[in-house]
Amino acid sequence: MSSQDKNIKPNNSVEADILDLEKKYFAHLQKIFQSQNFKSNMQGVEHWINSNMSNVRTYSKKNKVDLACQRLINFEVMRQLKKIIGVYASPISSDIAFEMQDIILNIDSKTYSELKNNNDFNFLNYGPNQTSFKNSNYGKNGLYPGIPVPCDLPSIDHVSNKPILTYFLQIKYYDNKTKFNWSKNDPNMRLVCVPNGEISRFFNNDITHNPKDYSYEKVKNNNNKFVYNTLPKNHPFPPSAIKIVTGNGANANSGFYTPHNKEVWIYSAKSKPPVYKRPLGLHERRTSLETLDERYDSNLNLWNGVFEWKL
Repeated sequence: MSSQDKNIKPNNSVEADILDLEKKYFAHLQKIFQSQNFKSNMQGVEHWINSNMSNVRTYSKKNKVDLACQRLINFEVMRQLKKIIGVYASPISSDIAFEMQDIILNIDSKTYSELKNNNDFNFLNYGPNQTSFKNSNYGKNGLYPGIPVPCDLPSIDHVSNKPILTYFLQIKYYDNKTKFNWSKNDPNMRLVCVPNGEISRFFNNDITHNPKDYSYEKVKNNNNKFVYNTLPKNHPFPPSAIKIVTGNGANANSGFYTPHNKEVWIYSAKSKPPVYKRPLGLHERRTSLETLDERYDSNLNLWNGVFEWKL
């Protein structure tokens, strides 16, 4: 992982503009999400859920608040952010996406349960459609080429020719099935900016801390249905196979890379029965907050790409 290298200077006006625009819109969003209007509406969501708990509990979806947060973010950004000129029409985008005069603005809300996935709040988790950052292959080491880290979001919109900037609002809540509230822990809110793909080299093309999950290869079975391509637990890998470990700590996965056919196989202990699966790329990935925090604009002025507070 690499934080922004302040010794790398912009090569062109596109890089310089994006460095400055990410700072500019971070400040705008920070002001909106810390406004009294946003706070009051968040408190209103909390009150509504508690007042309608019996109805909410009949809803099968585990996360009862993500849609409400998306709607609230959309409403407040539309109300408070100046110079929105249209909705971004692309299906490859964040939950909330607008066209501004100078950029395409993408905002994703990420809601975390204090009781169920509290640890995820300590990182930023996001998928290929939520980033344009051009990350190098994950885990590359010697002869092992690593696992691709795809980005589906273009760094520059092909129609408007405007850079696509991506921001995340992380929100932590408490829900014990009888009571709901925004987490009492400090912080419970966080705004994060993920760098645009055009400035990936400023971060050594590497901001991925850990994979949360992978995109695995699927093949057709005898019933003409797509299933995961697997190898049994006791599969005899050839002597030339290179042992690998992907991920860190509790998220580490062992496996093999076979140079003769350039395939990666990762052991999946959670599969029933345990098998090896072939990852084609990282799907949802993790980035440490420290990597994204220290940012510099085109004039080397320091700003923070991570800001957290308590609602």
